[in-house]
Amino acid sequence: MGSGVRLRLAGSVIAMALVLVGCDGAGGSSGSAGVTPTARTSAPDGREGTDRVKPSRKPRLAQATRESAAQTIARKVLSRLSTEEQVGQLLLVGVPANGTSISVLRQLARVHVGGIMLTGRSDLGAEATKRIVRKAQVELVHRGRPAARLLVATDQEGGAVQVLSGPGFDDQPTAVKQSRWTTGRLTSQAQRWGDQLQAAGVNLNLAPVADIVPRSSDPRTNAPIGKLDRQLGGSAGTVRSQATAFACGMRAAGVGTAVKHFPGLGYVSGNTDYSARVIDRTIDWQDPGLRVFAQVAKACGSVIMTSTAVYARLARGRPAAFSRAVTTTLLRERLGFDGVVVSDDLGRALQVQRWTPGERARMLLSAGGDLVLTVQPDDVPHMFATLVAACRMSGPMKARVRESALRVLTLKAQLGLLDD
Repeated sequence: MGSGVRLRLAGSVIAMALVLVGCDGAGGSSGSAGVTPTARTSAPDGREGTDRVKPSRKPRLAQATRESAAQTIARKVLSRLSTEEQVGQLLLVGVPANGTSISVLRQLARVHVGGIMLTGRSDLGAEATKRIVRKAQVELVHRGRPAARLLVATDQEGGAVQVLSGPGFDDQPTAVKQSRWTTGRLTSQAQRWGDQLQAAGVNLNLAPVADIVPRSSDPRTNAPIGKLDRQLGGSAGTVRSQATAFACGMRAAGVGTAVKHFPGLGYVSGNTDYSARVIDRTIDWQDPGLRVFAQVAKACGSVIMTSTAVYARLARGRPAAFSRAVTTTLLRERLGFDGVVVSDDLGRALQVQRWTPGERARMLLSAGGDLVLTVQPDDVPHMFATLVAACRMSGPMKARVRESALRVLTLKAQLGLLDD
């Protein structure tokens, strides 16, 4: 795998998970597990804000060393990429999991796309999926350039949300069932599922779901999460422990994860994929569920996915993925998360159709996000052209693209996808 940094040390990753969240069962206290919060901070409107997370120091030392080495490799690769190639690294594009045409792949190659997401449903099995991924790697990775292999993502949560099945893939149970397992069992199972994804060429699982559907509510009224049994528990403590077990198990298998959908979809009734006005009126700067996303991501080196719902008590008017208040002020500054932020779908989701594809990509970057996810390949040329033009006209946007490209390349180095 070249000299890239691969985080495939199962023992150390699982040990980190146990230190941070414990291994005493499916539950967990509602307080921090393995982290020490600092004093409360104030939200921009003067209200008391979300706790800043300060991780325990010892479990972080080895991880910090690996991240530093990965960033060194990433900087070398970044220094050799043009602005256009940097923009391409920020595009994560959906292609059918059962295969796509060479013409579509070559269209994506023209704009230097750095990642694909396997979408839909496929029962072809692991070997066939590996061949599909290999074809994409060959067509999209430019020979003669510093090798930055593709991020290959999919949705493999379990239950109703499992893109890949067939020979070589387990039928994963729903998250509700996973929430009842001990953290030790869930970590072990997630590592097994991660090994299956690795064998098929997939290196990024857009899971786990960290949205909290309160126990006091009827989950059937929560279209995006509860109705589909996607929740890993009904409290911050349980979701934190179970999501960490899932994410760290995957990472022990060498597969990255995306903790989703920040700042939470557990209180809404509509699904942003199919509804145009999904608004959360509950989550505020003090919501205990906010910390869960950052804590899980920091424990397991995960990406965080931002929601396209609107949050009336956080940032009125704009979806969270397009809100600087949510992505930069809350997630990065108050919760201290400096990893990759990926959007929820900005292609077909009805929630974002009022903006052009290019505007969606630009607003995500301006808010502080990094990876533009679209399940609509036809959107990509407009997104790419808009970002490249913005870089040419604006020094700050060019710097913003470079910052995000470094984060994405660092993630790739951690997953063994870069050659120095």
